[in-house]
Formats: sequence, C-alpha cells, structure tokens
Amino acid sequence: MKLDEKTIKWIIREKEKGTPTITIAEIEGITRQRVNQIYKQYKDTGEIPKPKKPGRLKKNYLKKK
Repeated sequence: MKLDEKTIKWIIREKEKGTPTITIAEIEGITRQRVNQIYKQYKDTGEIPKPKKPGRLKKNYLKKK
C-alpha cells in the first residue's frame, strides 16, 4: 500500500498514544516492521519521514541514428 504524508503522520500519532504496532499495521494494511521503521526514523531524526515516489527511475538514453 502506498503511504502518503497524512498516513505517516497518523502512524506516528498512534504510536505516541501507545496504540499497539500490530493494530496500526492491520488498519493501514502494512507490516509491523514497516510501522516500526517509520516510527524509528521519526525518533532518530525528529522529523516526519517524507514518502518517496514509488516505482523505478527513468533513464535517459541517447537515441542513435
């Protein structure tokens, strides 16, 4: 599931309230490890993690004639 900034903020708020990780994971449809990863990143940096664009990066190939 794609996580947007609003969802990440909600996950952090719920962890701060003491909601069990498994409950948060089930509601959002993600793994417990991902919930813990987001929260740990928040605690380490003090900032809300920004979601990255999903998918593969595009490469610019030179067209040969």
